[in-house]
Amino acid sequence: MSKAVIFDHDGVIIDNQPAQKKAWKKLFEEFGLNISDEEMSRKIRGRPTLVGLRNFFEDRFSESELVAIAKRKEELYVEIFKKDFKIVRGFNDLLIDLKKHNIPMAIATSTSSELLNLSMRRLEVKKFFDVIVTSEDITQAKPDPQIYLLTANKLGVEPADCLVFEDSFSGVLSARDACMKVVLVETTHKKSEFESGISLAINDFIGITALDIINI
Repeated sequence: MSKAVIFDHDGVIIDNQPAQKKAWKKLFEEFGLNISDEEMSRKIRGRPTLVGLRNFFEDRFSESELVAIAKRKEELYVEIFKKDFKIVRGFNDLLIDLKKHNIPMAIATSTSSELLNLSMRRLEVKKFFDVIVTSEDITQAKPDPQIYLLTANKLGVEPADCLVFEDSFSGVLSARDACMKVVLVETTHKKSEFESGISLAINDFIGITALDIINI
């Protein structure tokens, strides 16, 4: 039985993977690089921007240069994101239902607080969340379980009693290694791509109720 729900942000609350993909590709084009979707998925998705950049550029740039490149990437993303903002269907209805059943809710995301606040303002849903943890709050990025263990601690709930909604490989590994149950939102990957660790896979939140979640 699940006593608390934790949502990732990118690809779970908002279907922004196309916008992220375009932003990364534009950035890499500026450096004369042509990166495959597979490599982007393996090195970037579910990770903070700086971690993704380190995975690609390694020792090519200094840390201060990487910070500047990360800022450029976020500028590209915001430009695209504002034109192509898509919430994952059924999300608002699920939040309302969870609130009615007094189920604690949190966000645990590798995105920055600045970008998270951008979508929270658009969606007007920040009031539903008891805890929000972003990349600024952790020292170890997903797939390390730190972000989910910290979130459970802030919620005052045992990790095993938490249900996580995730979309990326690194996110699923992070939640699984935190001993949490995982629902895969198939905006980025399909359940067939995972060997284990998925309790349920959904296309979106349409038809998902608080009682469904409690019983997972």
